[in-house]
Amino acid sequence: MQYVAIDGERRAAYHGIAGHSIALSPGHLAFAARLGAHWTVVYDGKPSDSWDAIGALVMTRSGELAYAAERDRGWYVVIDGHPGPRFDAIVAGTLQVGHDAAGFAYVGESAGRVTAVIGGKQGPTFDGIGQLVLDGGHHAYAARRALEAYVIVDGVTGPPWSAVSKLALANGHVAYAASDGTDWRVIVDGEPGPTVDRVSEIVLSKDGAHHAWIASVAAQDVLALDDVPIIAAPKLRARGVVFSPRASSLAYVEPALPRGERVVVVGPTVDNGTHRTEHTEGAVFDEVGTPTFSPDGQRLAYAAVRGKTWLMIVDGVEHAGGTHVGDPVFSADSRHVAYVARRGNRSVAVIDDREHRFDLAFEDSIVFSADAKRWAVVAGDLERERMFISVDGRTEIPLRTVDIYSAATQSPITLGPPKDNVLRRWAQAEVDRSR
Repeated sequence: MQYVAIDGERRAAYHGIAGHSIALSPGHLAFAARLGAHWTVVYDGKPSDSWDAIGALVMTRSGELAYAAERDRGWYVVIDGHPGPRFDAIVAGTLQVGHDAAGFAYVGESAGRVTAVIGGKQGPTFDGIGQLVLDGGHHAYAARRALEAYVIVDGVTGPPWSAVSKLALANGHVAYAASDGTDWRVIVDGEPGPTVDRVSEIVLSKDGAHHAWIASVAAQDVLALDDVPIIAAPKLRARGVVFSPRASSLAYVEPALPRGERVVVVGPTVDNGTHRTEHTEGAVFDEVGTPTFSPDGQRLAYAAVRGKTWLMIVDGVEHAGGTHVGDPVFSADSRHVAYVARRGNRSVAVIDDREHRFDLAFEDSIVFSADAKRWAVVAGDLERERMFISVDGRTEIPLRTVDIYSAATQSPITLGPPKDNVLRRWAQAEVDRSR
């Protein structure tokens, strides 16, 4: 028999628990469990109908639940207890939830054809679908039919291309890279930009009013803001380009001669076809991490290395780091910043310059509670051979090794985007329900 432990206490026993099928939100828990020869989804202690198999589970922050389930060789997505249409398969990795009116979305496959289901509505069938994104009640995805590729935005199919990539969606605005078979260009809200050799990155501001891209042009990488080039270099880092959440300022990592890097911040305002020259240049380091803006857009932080020492740069001020430093995290009110550093063979969680030492801490798992009053990180004690979620450096919520392994089967534990990092989501759920 296997058990689910909540706050260290065993709850009901099951013949098996699928560690890869767990969904959390503040105050809610769902998981797949085996009862006899069948599987059920247990949501806040209540089992669902019986199924032959259970796939991915996702949950909104307010507790609405969706999961993939199989019965008699047919797969369904069950949303709040109601099964959707039958498919031969639910395409792996596509079940997701929007943060608002878009609801749940996934891609189903039957007889070798696929269709996207958005908010319970089935779209047209294609040979393949990818890059499914939801934002602010809007959706977009790329699809292929024979040799032609399309982008579908809110149910409307765009023109055919030879290939599309780098799909981005924000506040109803969409951007993507498209090739006609010879040249590439960035398409923004249906309007094509200049031709380039290859597009390596596209980002949109939160309100969708501005866009930036990095593309290869004549053996140079070019960074453009609203299609106006602002820098060219032999190599620009694609993931070093970030918009401020509110002010629509753009931060990017710029190579600094003769050797090194720095963070530059520039505004989106255009005068007479060129961007204003007013911009902020950070200090030069051997290497810098990805810039991170605070939620109010007024603060900026990033990791940086000088020699063999990593530092954390917050609002231009250097803070203690170590042999390695993870990316910074701001609280929702923008007042606090946290990060995890490695010093020798130990980890340090740093919250507003206050240090909390652990034998081990996962860099990408540190989070603040939604009310910005608490923080949490996934950490470990080597002597006691145990893993736990530390809340405010005092409360320890135990984790079993099998939980960590099971988490790794769902999405990246480290080095992935925050929304894909299951340990960060796990820590977030625990810190939000802690008081």
